[in-house]
Amino acid sequence: MGLIYQLREKHYPVPKLVFVNGKGQKQATFELQKFRKLLNFRHFNFMRGDLASVPYESVKNIVPVRFGISVTKIHQFPDSVREIET
Repeated sequence: MGLIYQLREKHYPVPKLVFVNGKGQKQATFELQKFRKLLNFRHFNFMRGDLASVPYESVKNIVPVRFGISVTKIHQFPDSVREIET
């Protein structure tokens, strides 16, 4: 679907994470750039909304997308499936 390239564009650069105790004293540091390098830069920092919008934008004009429904049962046919909504 090509989503990896779109997610890469949403990446928020975060240089490091610093873990502190209840008094605000540094306990550990995690260098994110080193971690990203280990993963061939396939680790991205982005907002939850970006993770929802990137796939949606890729399919919204191709397949019908419905929000706010729950599928309780799926009926399978030889050439399709049909859901029952609640």
